[in-house]
Amino acid sequence: MTSADAVLAVQDVAVSYGDFPALSSTSFVVQPGELIAVVGPNGAGKSTLFQALAGFIDHKGDVIVHGEHCHHLERQAIAYIPQQSDVDLRFPITVAEVVMAGRRRFHTGRFRPLVADHARVNECLSLVDLNDMNDRSLSTLSGGQVQRVLLARALAQEADILMLDEALSGVDARHTEDLISLFATLCAQGTSILVSTHDLHLVRTHFNRCLALNGRLIGDGAPADELTGTQLERLFSRTTSPEPS
Repeated sequence: MTSADAVLAVQDVAVSYGDFPALSSTSFVVQPGELIAVVGPNGAGKSTLFQALAGFIDHKGDVIVHGEHCHHLERQAIAYIPQQSDVDLRFPITVAEVVMAGRRRFHTGRFRPLVADHARVNECLSLVDLNDMNDRSLSTLSGGQVQRVLLARALAQEADILMLDEALSGVDARHTEDLISLFATLCAQGTSILVSTHDLHLVRTHFNRCLALNGRLIGDGAPADELTGTQLERLFSRTTSPEPS
């Protein structure tokens, strides 16, 4: 796989928390329309990787989107969906307001939503099966519903790359299947999606490629190759990364 036409090229990205290396030098490329699982044990660096690629934390190495080197706060082509545990549900905000935040990239100065923005918010909520929930407080939703609201916000952003950190955690079986189908539709339209997950069965049955991470990139390939035998043992050996993922 080459980086010539890649939507995302990751070159020697590494992250340290103080003197402790959370993620060693990691490199891979993502082509338009790829659906990729990111797997590894807790503390393997999955969240750290996503946050670095989104420009939320300092890192070494290069992040290249559409052939251009990115700098901090200049990565609007990347939409990052954090784990639900990273969301402050005490903050008084409605479902529609969360999703509308994804439209800010299309406006300069003071953000005043247009009719088209409201229409896009409704469309995105419909895509994740949350119709007519615009005025519901985020704090009143179930964990799975919160995850779908965050996905709707990313869809409203219309990014070329979606990075979903445990986005299927807490989502029931029916909606998991629906979201996987939505991912396939988005990928067919050219969107690239990276999903971190602990569900190896889901990876084996719905993904053609996975990045195996444990403080560093252990493997990159088909789940049938990366999630079996000695490769699986290497992936889930003791990790020293201090951050939750």
